[in-house]
Amino acid sequence: KLVEGASNGVIWSNRLAARASFHYESRDGRFTNLYDGRHAGEFQDGATRLQFLGKITEDFTALANVHFRKYTSNGTVSTVTGAGTGGAYINNYAPSTGLNDVDSNAPASSDVRQTGASLNLKWQLGSYALNAISGFEEYQETTFSDGDNTPLEISRGWVDALSRQYSQ
Repeated sequence: KLVEGASNGVIWSNRLAARASFHYESRDGRFTNLYDGRHAGEFQDGATRLQFLGKITEDFTALANVHFRKYTSNGTVSTVTGAGTGGAYINNYAPSTGLNDVDSNAPASSDVRQTGASLNLKWQLGSYALNAISGFEEYQETTFSDGDNTPLEISRGWVDALSRQYSQ
């Protein structure tokens, strides 16, 4: 499923305009996990953005932007290839060659959130322009994974990330 849209317009007499936009996409899991029989690979992705453009004076404008995105997924979406005798990978485990088959003994999920804002000020000074752009971005991620993508207990992964960026 995919839904997108946007709307914009003047709010106040050629002095303030706004634009709102969004994106939403989702998919059911197309893979079958042979380890537990569950579907895997589903995801949801949603984003929104709101912008305001203000004409403060004839020579001075401001563009403000705030945005948010959330992405979640559930289930393993990759597998391994066995190059050994009879297609064996390791310890005589031979992975399925089915296009939609995965075989994972560990839960896999991700939760990613991104937020941000920016302010772009522009001052026209005759034939010169002075721009000041300020920004903030934040990224958060929590992910669990089967590091080896097999029913064997070889490795598991975990990510707990947070980053912030300020710019001027």
